[in-house]
Amino acid sequence: MQKSASLLVVVLLLLAGCTRGYQLRHLEDERPFVRMKAAAYFGEQKSKEAAPHLVRLLEDEDPSVRMFSHAALKKISGKDFGYDPVFEDKESNKASIDKWRQWAHSVTSAEDKSSL
Repeated sequence: MQKSASLLVVVLLLLAGCTRGYQLRHLEDERPFVRMKAAAYFGEQKSKEAAPHLVRLLEDEDPSVRMFSHAALKKISGKDFGYDPVFEDKESNKASIDKWRQWAHSVTSAEDKSSL
């Protein structure tokens, strides 16, 4: 009985969006659900440090991961470069992914300079 109650608590926390404790390595996890939740977490935190990782996930094989990564990037940057996460054809989003890469590079370079 106690095991099932513990499992229920874990499931409820996941469903409620409990995303504490994610690290950048979670964006590279083999499980799409983990990558998706980590992307949501870094978006909520407005983590510019995660931006290059999130941009890489715009080309993820899982459309949900692409969608959450795109939403996180928009939340962090306040920008939208016309990316569409449902396109399976990578060529369709190439120009917007390139713009996201440029943006991520500019913000991570700016943070590196400001920490000197």
